[in-house]
Formats: sequence, C-alpha cells, structure tokens
Amino acid sequence: MNNKKKFDLKLYLDILHNKKNLKTVKRNGFILPEYIDKIIDFISKLIDKGYAYVTAKGDVYYEVRKFKEYGKLSHRNVDELLNGVRIDLEEGKKDPIDFALWKSAKPGEISWESPWGNGRPGWHIECSVMALDTLGETIDIHGGGRDLLFPHHENEIAQS
Repeated sequence: MNNKKKFDLKLYLDILHNKKNLKTVKRNGFILPEYIDKIIDFISKLIDKGYAYVTAKGDVYYEVRKFKEYGKLSHRNVDELLNGVRIDLEEGKKDPIDFALWKSAKPGEISWESPWGNGRPGWHIECSVMALDTLGETIDIHGGGRDLLFPHHENEIAQS
C-alpha cells in the first residue's frame, strides 16, 4: 500500500463546515487542495466518458441511467429509485436520481475553483477519490449500517 498522504477526516469535515481557515490548514502531511485537484480531475474524467454532465449554474451530476449496473448492490431497480431521493428537480438536473459530483458555491460557503466555476465536492465523490489515491484501484471495503447501502455505496460504485 502506498500511503503517501495521511487523511484527517475531522480536519476535512471542519474545513467543509467552515470551522477552519483553509489557508492555515496543514497537518500530518495532508493538504486539502491536493485532494480537491484530484477530485476535479476525477470528475473531469467522468464528464469525458459521458457519465456526468455540467449544468448552466456549474453543478456537475452523475447520470445514473448511464451506468447499467446501478442498483446491483442494493438490489434496486433504477426505475424505482425515487424512494429516498429528493423529488424536486434541481435546475439543470436531467433526472431526479442523478447525484451531485460537484455543487456550485452558495454565498458565504467555502469553495474551490474548478472548470465549472467555484464550488465544492458532492457528498460521495471524496470517498472514491481518496480511496483510489491512497489504496489503489483494487480496494472495496465498506462498512456501516444498511442506511449507507443506498444511495451512498451505490453512488460510490457507479462513479468509481
């Protein structure tokens, strides 16, 4: 295992929740912008492969119906996935079941520059990127309650 950088989850969550100033954060060899760049590269590859799309306001969504295996882990039919998903279709979103890879910045929210405008990573993407970077392509260890089976783990499989 090539663990070049240590990941500090508490530090990352503090940054996302604006408890720490990004410019002063450097601890245990972990620098957040290094992962942000990797997250942006990962999302760009998904766009290039046709699995993700950019909205006019700068959000990036994973197009769930493009991944034929979606639902396999949680034994769900993609056409029945509206249970547990926000029904309100966000501006520019093609399908209610598509999930965010990158969210455009809201006023006062911490954000980073990207090819799609200032924003932040979606809820699931950092798990896939950090696992790939620190553990490589052949790792698949997931734990937690059944509540993470769908949509969290299902989304990680699709985007990875």
